[in-house]
Amino acid sequence: YGPGKATGGGGYGVKGGNSGGAAGGPSNGVAFYPAYPGSGGGSTDPRAEMEGGTGGGFVLVAASQAAELSGLITANGREAGVNYSSGGSGGGINISCQTLSGASSGMLRANGGYGSSYGGGGGGRIAVWYAVPEAERSRIIGGNLRNVSITNAYKNYLGSNSMAGGTSMGGGLSNGSPGTVVFLTVFRYGTVLWIR
Repeated sequence: YGPGKATGGGGYGVKGGNSGGAAGGPSNGVAFYPAYPGSGGGSTDPRAEMEGGTGGGFVLVAASQAAELSGLITANGREAGVNYSSGGSGGGINISCQTLSGASSGMLRANGGYGSSYGGGGGGRIAVWYAVPEAERSRIIGGNLRNVSITNAYKNYLGSNSMAGGTSMGGGLSNGSPGTVVFLTVFRYGTVLWIR
């Protein structure tokens, strides 16, 4: 299931891994605002077509103030169920808060599942919005990125991120590629003074 469903590896943050002549699922969704779970992998073998790995789930955290992460938030895709089937894509993690902090043990994870003699699932999508006023959210979600800063790291967050593609357990087939991670905030221009 899902918009990145394929006979190859499931796609989400990126295209899923190919399975011989079967293409991996397409990339879909928006990097800066994931809103869906991942997609499943499949198979061209009728005996295994229902045994592709399922896509990773969707995690939404909406904190009105500070958020602290010292443990694990995971939305991994599932590995293939039997031989000749593909892995599911990683899912989505969407966090909004004023600030994000925590120990180095913190981890955000949305990895693709491995394929069994077929393609691996693509990595998922992770996005953290910090210090974004409520009034700004709808315009940013709509694609207006004016005064928006998007990076792949945030100085106050000491943990790690993982959105790796699933590996393919079989020769001549392709692994899923890494997904996306973004940290997003808004910025304001300062005042310009002309002095004569």
